[in-house]
Amino acid sequence: MGSVFVERSKDCGFCNKHSRTNKCICKKIAELVGETVTIRTKSGYEFTEVEIKAFDPKTCCVTLLEDGMVTPMRMPAEVTYICCEDIESVTRELLKRNTRNAKL
Repeated sequence: MGSVFVERSKDCGFCNKHSRTNKCICKKIAELVGETVTIRTKSGYEFTEVEIKAFDPKTCCVTLLEDGMVTPMRMPAEVTYICCEDIESVTRELLKRNTRNAKL
């Protein structure tokens, strides 16, 4: 995999353009690049155990990577691009040993 550049110093372009006051999801997504999460969309679709590969704050584009499966039949990895405006929630599993000190 190539390197992923994330410009963390700027706010989400979509949020700024549409004068959104609640930028919670965009800020969290920028912090979670490289993490494995579950994402629920406003349409009700759920991306389970996907890695957030990149977040572009200028375009509000989130790049998700879902690993392929080997059994029972081989399925290729998939890359999905989604606008942060379409994301309703992001869930991240905490490791038991780090639950008390985990960055929320």
